[in-house]
Amino acid sequence: AAHLARRFAARPLALRAARTRVRLAEKDPAYENPLLALVGRLLPAGSGGSGRDKGEALSPALAAIDWDASKAPERDLRKNAARLEAALARAEWFVTGKIEPRFFSDAFVFKDPDVTLTGVQAYASGVSRLFDQRSARAEIARVRVRDADSAIEVAWRLSGGVTIGPLELDLKPYLVLTDLVVDQSGLVVYQEDTFSIPGWDILLSALFPALRPLLAPEAPPIAELRARLAAEP
Repeated sequence: AAHLARRFAARPLALRAARTRVRLAEKDPAYENPLLALVGRLLPAGSGGSGRDKGEALSPALAAIDWDASKAPERDLRKNAARLEAALARAEWFVTGKIEPRFFSDAFVFKDPDVTLTGVQAYASGVSRLFDQRSARAEIARVRVRDADSAIEVAWRLSGGVTIGPLELDLKPYLVLTDLVVDQSGLVVYQEDTFSIPGWDILLSALFPALRPLLAPEAPPIAELRARLAAEP
């Protein structure tokens, strides 16, 4: 729990530093992890990890989304956090891609430790292809606001499978810390994900499950995780 507290306490400075590195005008992902960059180049079009071209077909679940829905501004940060938390509980869009475009700016940018991409539709399509829709879960552990930089912090437990080309891998459950930064009207303009364990640990534990006892422990069940985070200041 103390480890999580230190990570949360450091988030504002980490976020401000990361913003300067985001590429804002790219159709395809900008990879920061060299291994994922190689994988992204080798995967055929339509595989997890690539950006969505306007010519690509969306999955039936995403095709049902009204991408041109009218925007729904909300300047009150706490009310905004409450409605985003409810939407995440309904759709777990961090792994399903089933977002509600009315909550997002047209200038939306996503970033995690490995990849940066632009556009909410590209983000939704990418995560829906990457995660196994039969097993992947994004269980929300805590949501809170950060007034200093108009951000909403979401701590969530990621588990289930991913699909990378022909590979179907099972992820060790781990904690993801997401910053949702909103613009002056309250629309989400930037999302940054950071992980509680290193990327190499995530990859090794997925490719070689027998190594898991030698690596970082998996995240506890969601009820225990919620209790731990609720006890933190």
